[in-house]
Amino acid sequence: MVTLGLSVTGMQVAKAGIPLVALFSPTSGTPGTSVTVTGSGFNDASVANGVSFNGTAAASFTVDSEIQITAIVPAGSTTGPITVTNSEGSSLSLVDFTVTSPPERHNRSVTLRLTSHIASGRVRANDGFDRCESHARVRIERRRHGDWSPVGRDKASHGGRYRSRLRRHHGRFRAVVERQVMGTHNVCGRAVSWVRTST
Repeated sequence: MVTLGLSVTGMQVAKAGIPLVALFSPTSGTPGTSVTVTGSGFNDASVANGVSFNGTAAASFTVDSEIQITAIVPAGSTTGPITVTNSEGSSLSLVDFTVTSPPERHNRSVTLRLTSHIASGRVRANDGFDRCESHARVRIERRRHGDWSPVGRDKASHGGRYRSRLRRHHGRFRAVVERQVMGTHNVCGRAVSWVRTST
């Protein structure tokens, strides 16, 4: 394999007939991310022999023009250079493409109990991930004129328990916990309780 190409960190001279990988964007992403590779010599039909991410063949790719290829990051790929291959040889980027992990999704549920002017209940993460339970923002809504309007709010304590005093205590109510992103690795799902009626 011949290492060739202009990258954001340097330039090497390409031999005639071998594709040259210059740069790519974005520089990181999860499997399934679309990556635009820029360089030269990409319009030769033989370039279809291969595009890979650190040795793992792209899930799919298209040759957009002589200077551009669009490739999809494959499942199972790891951080490393992007390589374009044709019948004349291979060219790889001097800068690595960083493969990141998709955030983990944690589905949640929320319960609602009505007692006089008090709404209470518990937020639970189905997989027990406590960061999606503790400090969850709970909104109590009341059905009025065909719409749901907020009548109480609380932040769940450790263990996901919450308690909120209601501004109105007659009617149909529900508890809502909105989707939350926890850093870069976890997503807490939206949850809505069963509707409860207070008379």
